[in-house]
Amino acid sequence: MLIYAIIIALGNFFTAPDDIFINNKLVGYWVAIIDNSDFKAPAGEVKVLRFNKCKSKARKSRQCEYGWCNLPSHMVSNDYKLYKSARTNWQPTRSSVYWVAKKKNKESNRTVIHMIDKSEIHFDATNTELYIYQNNKLIYKLIRLH
Repeated sequence: MLIYAIIIALGNFFTAPDDIFINNKLVGYWVAIIDNSDFKAPAGEVKVLRFNKCKSKARKSRQCEYGWCNLPSHMVSNDYKLYKSARTNWQPTRSSVYWVAKKKNKESNRTVIHMIDKSEIHFDATNTELYIYQNNKLIYKLIRLH
């Protein structure tokens, strides 16, 4: 019983903070299904975001990188796959940094992510849909691309 208690105590001591898990969930390509931003994709194009893998040093200095660009809609298949040519020729229109707050917003129960402005994100149960809110208004609904 004592060994079990020590193992649980050590497990709680060495658990990683939530922001590491959120950063790992964000990594990869996402396509905007709902875009209520001021910079909508033109007709026949889709907005694709890419969150780069964020190492612990970049996470601590709040320098995780992401980029987005508008691609022709035929670059994303109906089953949400991004074609290889788009991946190999990835040239974001805009690149910036983000960081994830350590604590959730208690009122909305959403994780706070700092991008251009303070925003809040929410994942669905399977982590394939990402909702980005700003001032409690849905800005983007994103689907993870395979």
